[in-house]
Amino acid sequence: MLVTAKVNPILTHTADVKNYSFLKKDDELYLIANTITGDDAYKEDVVTKKGDYLNGFLVKAWDGQKLVIDAKHIQDELTSLNVNDKLEAQDDGTLKKNDGGVTGTYFVVTDKDVTLTGAAIKAKVVTSDKGE
Repeated sequence: MLVTAKVNPILTHTADVKNYSFLKKDDELYLIANTITGDDAYKEDVVTKKGDYLNGFLVKAWDGQKLVIDAKHIQDELTSLNVNDKLEAQDDGTLKKNDGGVTGTYFVVTDKDVTLTGAAIKAKVVTSDKGE
C-alpha cells in the first residue's frame, strides 16, 4: 500500500516521531514510515528526531482499504473494541476510540482477534468531511 500512497517528502515535525505512528499535520493524516537501515533496521520504536525529514504517507489515499493495526498503536485495550467502533489519531501517534462525531480521516474496526506480531485488529480507512 505504501507504493500507492502519496508521500510528503518535505514533512517535518516539532517533536520526535516514532516510526510507523500516525501524524496529523495541516489537517491531513500521515503514516510515518521512514526507511531504516543498519543496526536500527530490526529495532522497534525507532524515533526520528524533531526537525528531521519524515516519509509521511497520506492515509486518505487508502480510503476504503483495510489495515492490520497491532495493539501498540491503539490506546484502548483491544478487548474493549467492537466491530464498527471508530478510531481517531491522537497527538502521540496512536489511535483511540471516538464515540462522538469524527471528521477527516479515521478508521472503523472491521475485524477483531487478528494476529500480526501480536494481538491486532483490522480497520477500514474512512475519509469524511462531515461528522459520522
